Amino acid sequence: MCGAITTSGYTPKRYVQPQTLQHALNIILQNKDYIDWTRWNEVKMWAQNYFKDGEPYLSAIRGTEVQLNEMKTIRNRVTHHSEYTVSRFLNLVRDKIGNIPRGITPGKFLNLELPDSEDTVIKYYVNVLLSLGRIIVS
Repeated sequence: MCGAITTSGYTPKRYVQPQTLQHALNIILQNKDYIDWTRWNEVKMWAQNYFKDGEPYLSAIRGTEVQLNEMKTIRNRVTHHSEYTVSRFLNLVRDKIGNIPRGITPGKFLNLELPDSEDTVIKYYVNVLLSLGRIIVS
């Protein structure tokens, strides 16, 4: 929002001209205490409101939204202990590795190897985030 240029020389076309990083943050916060970056519909709305065609953010998010939501499910299981979050987490475990190991926790899950891969679950998600970052800044 402040006019930075990506590593490839791309400059996003912006609709706002904040004077400082703090000013840009205030524009996004809109009197909230914090930004919830896991609300992808809001993030996409910000991208569309502040950048032409929402780029480079929309393309990056569209390609990783499923994985970002999976990470949110794991995060929610760590911080909340409701039946809903436990159920969503266990469904994610089953979807990713094909079964639900006895006594599975988010920490244990993140350290498991994915089927047909040498990567652990956490390495898989780290690679998703690194890829997302590369799309945005290149």
